[in-house]
Amino acid sequence: MIFGSFKKILSKVWFRPGTAHRILTGPMKGMWFKCSENTGLAALYSGNEQDNQRVYAAVVRPGDTVVDAGANWGVHTLYLARLTGATGRVHAFEPHPQVVEELRWHVERNDLRQVTIHSCGLMDRSGEIPFVLGENSKTSHVGGTHDQTAGFQIIVPCSTLDDVMDGSSVTSLRLIKVDVEGAEARLLQGAERTINRFRPHLVVELHNPEQDMEVARLLTAWNYKIQRVDGSPIKHLDRPWPDPEGVWGTLHAIPQ
Repeated sequence: MIFGSFKKILSKVWFRPGTAHRILTGPMKGMWFKCSENTGLAALYSGNEQDNQRVYAAVVRPGDTVVDAGANWGVHTLYLARLTGATGRVHAFEPHPQVVEELRWHVERNDLRQVTIHSCGLMDRSGEIPFVLGENSKTSHVGGTHDQTAGFQIIVPCSTLDDVMDGSSVTSLRLIKVDVEGAEARLLQGAERTINRFRPHLVVELHNPEQDMEVARLLTAWNYKIQRVDGSPIKHLDRPWPDPEGVWGTLHAIPQ
C-alpha cells in the first residue's frame, strides 16, 4: 500500500507524462526515457518486463542482429541496442504513426545508430492493413485481431519479415521479439523463411487462446523448444489459457 502510494506520487510529481529522465536503475541505467501514461515508471527502473530482459541478456551478444516487432516507445529496443552494441543492429518495427515518432525520439536521444526504425507492421503479407487506434499505444492493434475493435481505424503499411530480410544484407539473426496484440501467428507465418534460415531465438507475447495454439503449432513444427520467459516449462502444448500448464503468457522459443 505504501509503495503503491509512493509510485503514484512519483508519477504525478517527478516522472510526469512528457518529462524525460535518465533511467536510474536496472539494466538500462543511464539511458534517456520519456514518461507517459503507458510507460509508468520505466524511466525509473528500466521497465517492468524483467523476465524478457533476462532472456535478452542471456542470448544477445555484441555484434548480433535482432528484431523488435511491435517496438512501441522503445523499452525493448533500447535495451537490445545496449546488448548488441555499436557493431550490432536492431530492426525496430512499429506501425502506429504517433508512436513511431516517440520511438524515434528515444533512439535519437540515446544516439543509438545501430537501430533501424521501420514505420510499418509485420504480417503474413506485404501491402496495407487496417489498424485500430486503441485507448493507448498498448491497446492499438491490427483490425480483426481482437474481439473488440472499437476505436478510430486507419490504414498502415505492412510487410513480411521475409521480404525485409530478403532485401537486406543481414547474414545472421540472433533474436526476434514479438508483441503485436493478437497478430502473432500471422507475423510468424510471414517470417517462416527467415526463421528456418537463421534459427533465431524468439520471445513472443501471446494475447488470446487462439494465438496460444497457433503459435505453439508453428514453433513446434519448426523444431523449437517452448518455455515461458521465466523459465517455467509448458507441459501441454495442445492446451491454451486458462490451463496453468498449457501455452500462454510470454514464450521463449529456443531453436533445437
